[in-house]
Amino acid sequence: MLVIIPVTVGITGIALFGASLTAILMPEFFPATTFNTVEQVGVLFLSIGLTSLGLLILIGDYYVAKLIYELIIKYLKFNLDIISGKEESK
Repeated sequence: MLVIIPVTVGITGIALFGASLTAILMPEFFPATTFNTVEQVGVLFLSIGLTSLGLLILIGDYYVAKLIYELIIKYLKFNLDIISGKEESK
């Protein structure tokens, strides 16, 4: 369960990054431009903002996954100490 959260956040970041990059490079596929309800400049800034948000989510996901990895390693070492019969000297 603990591993599913960073994976889901990472997929969300990749999706935001990909969708906004598509909106920047191919604005005709962005629905707001087909109905002319939003100016092209607004779509550009929205795309840049979503790209930044996606990248920030990916960076945050990296650090969360790193933290979870370190916690899992500590947990496994703790279990090995219990199994081998070593007393923790704290």
